[in-house]
Amino acid sequence: MTDGAKNIPVKASMFSSGWTIPTVGDNAFKANYYGTTTSAIKIKTSAKPGCDSWNDYLITGYANLISTASANHRIGYITRYQDVNNYYFIGFKTDTTGGNGNSTYEVYEKNTGTYTRLENQYDTGYNDESDPNPANWDVGIPETVGTGGVLSANTQYHLRVDLYGSVCRMFIQNVLVYENRTGFTTFTEGEIGLEAFTQSSDTIIATFDTIKVVS
Repeated sequence: MTDGAKNIPVKASMFSSGWTIPTVGDNAFKANYYGTTTSAIKIKTSAKPGCDSWNDYLITGYANLISTASANHRIGYITRYQDVNNYYFIGFKTDTTGGNGNSTYEVYEKNTGTYTRLENQYDTGYNDESDPNPANWDVGIPETVGTGGVLSANTQYHLRVDLYGSVCRMFIQNVLVYENRTGFTTFTEGEIGLEAFTQSSDTIIATFDTIKVVS
């Protein structure tokens, strides 16, 4: 592991169809994805020696889910990346399908290709930890984020993720919206990256800007 701050340039070693970095227009020099399938890229490891084996880090940057809000879309970072089927995803949706009518935080472990939601142990006011089934939890973000808890499509939001040991915290617009202190043990180290997630062949358009990593 390499100590110190690392400002990683937006280069990817897994550019797949739909990912571009335009040099003109409103999204110039931002990582941009347009497509009808979920796509993840990892930050190019040669940008800094040793970053393939990072275990603890802080990631900050801006995420923008440009496409019309949809329950099928989410955007965020991938952490402790092993391969395309094994990593953590930490991000958000801009739709209002949370049981309280708010947008939602989205945190998953992807293990052998299957996403499993990880519990939020931080009380946002919408958790129901008495129900052991994460699929039934109300995952709405706090009213202090966005406009009364609603994140708008085509709006750039500051997204910060801290991952240290088994503890993960996510901040949106510098507000803590997610914390799990025990659940991040399956993958103990790995690379970082970006993901735009969609379902049912719905077109998703997403951008990332000013991504920085501190380890």
